Amino acid sequence: MKTLQYWVVRLVLSTPAWAPFYAKLLDLGAPRLRRVALRNLELAGYPEAERRGIADGVFTSIGRLIRGFAFFPRLDRANVHEWIRYEGLENFTSAKARGRGVLVATAHLGNWELSAFAHAWMTAPMYVVIRPLDNPRIDALVERLRTLSGNRLIGKKELIANFWQGAAVTDNAVVQCIKEIRRALLAFSPEKPVRKIRREGTNSKEKERSDPCSGVEFMPSAQWLACGLR
Repeated sequence: MKTLQYWVVRLVLSTPAWAPFYAKLLDLGAPRLRRVALRNLELAGYPEAERRGIADGVFTSIGRLIRGFAFFPRLDRANVHEWIRYEGLENFTSAKARGRGVLVATAHLGNWELSAFAHAWMTAPMYVVIRPLDNPRIDALVERLRTLSGNRLIGKKELIANFWQGAAVTDNAVVQCIKEIRRALLAFSPEKPVRKIRREGTNSKEKERSDPCSGVEFMPSAQWLACGLR
């Protein structure tokens, strides 16, 4: 089964023009995903009339993510700006200039794979915390693509071993640390801690407003002391 899954992924990544179709297949073939999305939107208080459109947009976004991921081997420092743009980069550079490193708190919004990948080409490589995929062959394929721009991937076990050296740390402690980071971000900007820049252009009928790039925005850095961070 895992071998079949691997070759399906290889097929998908080798035919990026079909990415919207593959996203639609995912929607139809795994209906639980849409049910969960609709339920979460209900819990979040979205009106019933809006939920379907938002859920549709999620799968459209997945199609864009698949296409962008498939193109990673063709991206480099010279052409990555054709795919993505920064807003608020000065917030990152000013935080880095303090000399204490920068912890970037992100979420699975928009083209999250492209934003991390492109950051290495547009500024400098960084460490990316990931959870290894259950299929070892797919995990190796995805890791190879993710690191083409120079980023280094760190699994949870490696994070625990190196970040909290000499201390007894469990998975629950890592989860609690993430919660503390989220609280800090909410305290810093309670109304809108995260803003996604929507991609326009590919499916936009308003050609004069067309923008072929995805976007990533760096918000001003938050200040906190938590989880052993100093």
